[in-house]
Amino acid sequence: MPWNGARAGARAALRWWRRIPRAGRACFVIAFVNIAIWSVIIPPFMVPDETSHFSYAQYFAETGSPPPQTLNAAQNSPQELVALQVLSFGAVYGSQLNRGVYTSTDQQILRTDLAANFSPLGPGGVSTASNQPPLYYALEAIPYWLSPSNNILTRLVFMRLLSALMAAGTVLAVFLFLRELLPNTPWAWTVGALMVAFQPMFDFIGAGVNSDNLLYLASALTIYAIARAYRRGLTTARSAAIGAALAVGILAKLTFL
Repeated sequence: MPWNGARAGARAALRWWRRIPRAGRACFVIAFVNIAIWSVIIPPFMVPDETSHFSYAQYFAETGSPPPQTLNAAQNSPQELVALQVLSFGAVYGSQLNRGVYTSTDQQILRTDLAANFSPLGPGGVSTASNQPPLYYALEAIPYWLSPSNNILTRLVFMRLLSALMAAGTVLAVFLFLRELLPNTPWAWTVGALMVAFQPMFDFIGAGVNSDNLLYLASALTIYAIARAYRRGLTTARSAAIGAALAVGILAKLTFL
């Protein structure tokens, strides 16, 4: 029975996807590919506050619960602290003059230190992210465990791809919102969505582990759901969609309020 339910859900999702105009689907794919490229180019942990967001997600993945926000305790796991050290994060972050891993010797030191099996579970100290709701971090636990390697940088790559997927979803939600707002101007749907897809700061955040990505997605879906209900009428299904988007936003980040 659960398998049949999953198949039915997948078929429904596929039907919904096919109903989206081809231009909207193209915007989604273009956005995902673009931001995935950003995620490869940007060095590890160099997206704003990525160290804190990764710490939260790693703690959640390892324990199944949010960090306890222990006072005077480190927010990072021993594994993450070692990675930041060998990446020269403190010297490189925010500096155009210093470099991180560059030579083959640096690469060998990085591989050796990361292979030393430091603990991925930290004390869960207070950070800039630890007072936020857990939904984004619970979702990031999925690629964390699906990673083919327990190497922290490999896990980071897979977690970044989930953020890129959320960002692409935001672009699609913008496309659908513009379709409701300007139904007689189809070219504006694509132009507006692509303007978001190639906005540099949006791409920068979308390329990293950062709960803003789920915040953006929930916000765009909320605005789209409201616009759709306003134009086409408020039905039970559309009311539920608005409520679901609001719930995701509140559980994504308190800023949504």
